[in-house]
Amino acid sequence: MNPIKEKTTKLLDLFRVKYAYSAYEEKFTQYIPLEWQEKRWIGACNPHSFILVAECEENKMPDPEKKVVNLQGILPQSILFEAEMDQKELIRQWKSVPTIETDQKTQCPSCEGEGRFDHWGDTYDCQHCEETGEIKTNRKIKIKDPKYTFYIDGKLLTTDKIEKMVTTIDMLQSEKISYMVTNGNKSLALFCLEGEIIVGLARWLPLEDNDVDSEKIIDLSAKCIKMQDLETIEVMRN
Repeated sequence: MNPIKEKTTKLLDLFRVKYAYSAYEEKFTQYIPLEWQEKRWIGACNPHSFILVAECEENKMPDPEKKVVNLQGILPQSILFEAEMDQKELIRQWKSVPTIETDQKTQCPSCEGEGRFDHWGDTYDCQHCEETGEIKTNRKIKIKDPKYTFYIDGKLLTTDKIEKMVTTIDMLQSEKISYMVTNGNKSLALFCLEGEIIVGLARWLPLEDNDVDSEKIIDLSAKCIKMQDLETIEVMRN
């Protein structure tokens, strides 16, 4: 495998989801080919984030065997403005979030991660995982405190989503990152890395006001975007 295709595969696999193909085998969800902004892209996604990698001769992937997620349906038609971000400050803010220990979880074998299952034509709530699709294992892992959130352009992003971004930056050794201001999906935060990689993160919609700890919100807009660009965004939003 050539180096460009190998790097593309690693980036895509970071965002792909594993599923139970059989009782003995797991597989990744398929790559998603699409066209957007007059470019050809290769995409991959999970329920809360996605990545697009610009396609070239060296990283072309085989066509999917079956129907794939319609990523094109959630992408904005146009990009209004790209605000340059301080990549080093973004990583510093991420590292500032304290780490906690929690139970490692895995996909529920009873419902195969769906939270529900079908039996003889009827659908039942999975009691094994209490409809979450996940069960605890006997192992403990360390994660960033999920009570912290990151704010940018009116959107709250959870720590696990920012972790995807930081990992992607690290894999690319990226020094150029921008926040993409769009007139489309308001629940989606779009970022561009090195001009060739697009990362989309779904914003967090808290159920109640008390779900958000105001003292644990990290304002990426103020800390990572130049004041001049922030003023431009404000004008566009108004």
